[in-house]
Amino acid sequence: MTPVATLIATTATTWDAALEETLSGTAGHPSATSADGSSGALHGAVHSVHARAANLRFGDLLVGVVSDELDDAPWTVRLPVAEWSQLALAEGVPAALRPGEIRIGAAADAVSILLPPERRWTPTGADPAALDVAQLVAAHGTLSLFHGAAPQTPFGRASAALLAHGVEGLRAAVTGALAASGSDAALAAAVSRLVGLGEGLTPSGDDVLTGLAFLAAQPGMVLNRIIPGLAGAVDLNAERTTLLSATTIRAALAARGRQSMHDLVHALAAPDSAALHDAAGRILAIGHSSGADLLTGIRLALELEAAARISAATHSHDLEQSSRKKESIR
Repeated sequence: MTPVATLIATTATTWDAALEETLSGTAGHPSATSADGSSGALHGAVHSVHARAANLRFGDLLVGVVSDELDDAPWTVRLPVAEWSQLALAEGVPAALRPGEIRIGAAADAVSILLPPERRWTPTGADPAALDVAQLVAAHGTLSLFHGAAPQTPFGRASAALLAHGVEGLRAAVTGALAASGSDAALAAAVSRLVGLGEGLTPSGDDVLTGLAFLAAQPGMVLNRIIPGLAGAVDLNAERTTLLSATTIRAALAARGRQSMHDLVHALAAPDSAALHDAAGRILAIGHSSGADLLTGIRLALELEAAARISAATHSHDLEQSSRKKESIR
């Protein structure tokens, strides 16, 4: 039998601690029991293979096994570059995720990826609630300095025009939802226009939604209020895009993203202009256009958050003025 890989065993550089939490809840999961009746593992197969990453599918869970040139990220295991380059994976090869280990390949030829507890990745949170409107506007201005390359193909240019139109629709729908003058249907329609729009494993429209959802879901954001509506709309349209992209958006809706995105939130909350520049530069470098599209979504979130806080402050002031007038009448 042809070996699946030249490695017999390797150790992850880092791995997402959420995988451990997932395994702890696999009881009764259809893929958590093997043919011999053993449990405590998820069984699946290699879903797709790319230059620096492979995706393993376990039921509805997609796990990335990537070179550690890439960021830590949700549902991701990172391997040293030299060892990643020795893997010879192919779609359809069996895989198993069990406590402390991923195995890829048939029993006699399997590669074992060890997941030591001390190498778990858990992104530390940051709370941007204390940011004032001026700081949100300043951060938006900083991120506006980071732009991706212009589309080079007719399809890319057509997609860019549709993307710009879709972003405007999303801005209007979120503004309406925050003002209670919109509806879930309007938000769902705006999301529908973006899901799956563009080229790539994570199309541009999805990346914009990911950037918006990730920042909107952070603690203390007024935009927390739109997360249920966004999540429902994404679920309704998930079949229109790739499994990887749908998985990425859902992680963002739970305030989880790549480490560079978490670094950006920390820089916002600090606030730290130099760190914000650094994080934005690393995000921009993601994929061919994914980073630029993520930043578009993050900028949109900053803009909408600033507007929501201005509206809330104005409403509070109006209520206070009204209360004072009533008191003076009495």
